[in-house]
Amino acid sequence: MLTAALKAEFITPCFCGGADQSKPELRTQSIRGQLRWWYRICGATRDEEAELFGSTEKISPLTVRIAKVNRGPEPFNLNDQNNELSTYLWYFLTNQGRECLPVKTSFELELKSREKDLLEKGVAVAALWISLGALGSRSTRAAGCMRLVQVDCDKADCPQTKKLADAINEANEPVSLWDTIKSYLPCKKEKKPFELYRRPKETSSGLNAAKWLAEKWWEVRRYKFKPPHKSWIIYNGIGREDHDDAIAAMNNRLNDDLRVRRVVLGMPYTQNFCNTTLEWKYADGEKFERLASPVHLRPIYKKDKIYPALLIFTDRLSDCPNHVYAQRAGKIAVDQYAAINKVKSICTIQEI
Repeated sequence: MLTAALKAEFITPCFCGGADQSKPELRTQSIRGQLRWWYRICGATRDEEAELFGSTEKISPLTVRIAKVNRGPEPFNLNDQNNELSTYLWYFLTNQGRECLPVKTSFELELKSREKDLLEKGVAVAALWISLGALGSRSTRAAGCMRLVQVDCDKADCPQTKKLADAINEANEPVSLWDTIKSYLPCKKEKKPFELYRRPKETSSGLNAAKWLAEKWWEVRRYKFKPPHKSWIIYNGIGREDHDDAIAAMNNRLNDDLRVRRVVLGMPYTQNFCNTTLEWKYADGEKFERLASPVHLRPIYKKDKIYPALLIFTDRLSDCPNHVYAQRAGKIAVDQYAAINKVKSICTIQEI
């Protein structure tokens, strides 16, 4: 049996759990689910996914096991945080009283297989998930993010697999990591399956990077906000644009410039106004479920520094409808790329 071990360390708190959601717990099933998702994002077909991770008709030839969990030294209580994390981005976790695995909690992910090629594929997708993915509740909103500490393939007893591990260990930033592992993944295109943007300036910690992202995401989504004893703050984000265009549509000021942007980013498809509520549906009137956001907020680790970053899965924009409909507003176009460009503009980020 060939074996590889990947050591990961959390750079933001991880709100993961099992049957008892109040107690944090790393579960192999959750990690396998994340590895499957990233493998599919990289272009794996159903058959290719089953070949590596198994299916209802086939046992997985790749064993995944969690080992050597070392809890971080500093406990984290979300209720003690009086900032955009506790009051906005991770708000419902505060209400649930969820505990977490704190920053600097580390664990080893052991992968085993009898086939060298399958082990190398497993190592590649696991390294990608640890470096750019996350685990647990609010994992797309900067919680449960990690850094890859080390890949150890000494027990694989295979020079090629050890060479892959050495190359991953030398790749100390996401772009070089992708260049290292992409040949082991089922990529059907030369282009990456995601776009990665980051703030040019680093932060002092993963938690501070998450706070910065929370502030920016608040600005993206909000229309206006009134702090205590202060004047209203009017934002220039998607919340304001959707508000103004919806008002124009309800007042019969329909024109080709009116747009709906909120459904693109997985925001609620209802809009509340003083005397009415708009519920956006498909153009034919059929109700649709809230879409998953193609934008993931993600502190990333690069050369011993942590930067706030956005992962944008542009291929998932095809899931958005071209038009939506509300009873009082009529039929309005969905502007997918304007929504994404507004996010980039507000966050003042650069592609890497």
